Amino acid sequence: MLKERLIPISWNPTADCASQHFGLWCIEPRWISDAVAALRAGMCVVFPAKAESSNDAFYSTTPDGIALVRISGQIMKGFSKFGGTNSIMVRRALTLAANDPAVNGMMMVIDSPGGTVAGTDDAAKTVRMFAQRKPLYVQAEDLMASAAYWIGSQADYVAATQTTEVGSIGVMAVVYDTSGMYAKEGIKVHVMATGEQKGAGVDGTEVLPKHLEAMQQRVDDVDRFFKGAVMAGMGLSQEQMAAASSGDVWIAERAKSMGLIDAVQDFGATYHALVDEVNRRKDADANATQRRLRLAVAKNTA
Repeated sequence: MLKERLIPISWNPTADCASQHFGLWCIEPRWISDAVAALRAGMCVVFPAKAESSNDAFYSTTPDGIALVRISGQIMKGFSKFGGTNSIMVRRALTLAANDPAVNGMMMVIDSPGGTVAGTDDAAKTVRMFAQRKPLYVQAEDLMASAAYWIGSQADYVAATQTTEVGSIGVMAVVYDTSGMYAKEGIKVHVMATGEQKGAGVDGTEVLPKHLEAMQQRVDDVDRFFKGAVMAGMGLSQEQMAAASSGDVWIAERAKSMGLIDAVQDFGATYHALVDEVNRRKDADANATQRRLRLAVAKNTA
């Protein structure tokens, strides 16, 4: 059974927001560059902090019993004052819907450049666990990149509109060496630490080759999990995965030819395909139940 992860009572939205922006990222590089530029220019909209309560609607349900969940904007493990999607809330929606008898399947609509590594693997695993119980289809609109693709690739069926860009498979980290700038100002930074990697990257210190090597190892380690999940979710071969691992994004038709999505179609077509799959499984379950009953009757009358 899926277990719901609750937000702790001591949750601090402001502090939580700050913590979401550190660490490794699985995100489309051009998007994050534009976002940083907008932030520096003071053009980013800041949303007020809000702790989700147990009464919040994490998904809506259609008359066909299809739960609708949207992943939009950057994906963070928690609240961000810059908007985006909280992966913990995505997991909660999946958990609640999986255990909701009124939900027959899920339609996940994704328009996202990706986000932090933190929380992404957990969200992807929760998608896979849901799909093992009820059908889960993904509809990508405009962009499904990096962490968003990691999550979406674990669904039963992945479709995208014809102008949607898909891909950016990979992990990234950025390290700034500000030691030269500090030296020009006559500032020398001393770091007292207990290990050669402890304190690496502190502002004003030189970034040495051994520091870069260690960071690259961290990136590579996470990347193995990313690609392993995609290969399992989409059924890709080693050769297909290698071809899709350049970090590029591709228009939907090209992504389909590479095996990264299952279909190029609009929301309506994917929704109706999901409803058909739900009905097919219901019929299969009903037939299986009838067979078991017939066998039981035959055994008792033999």
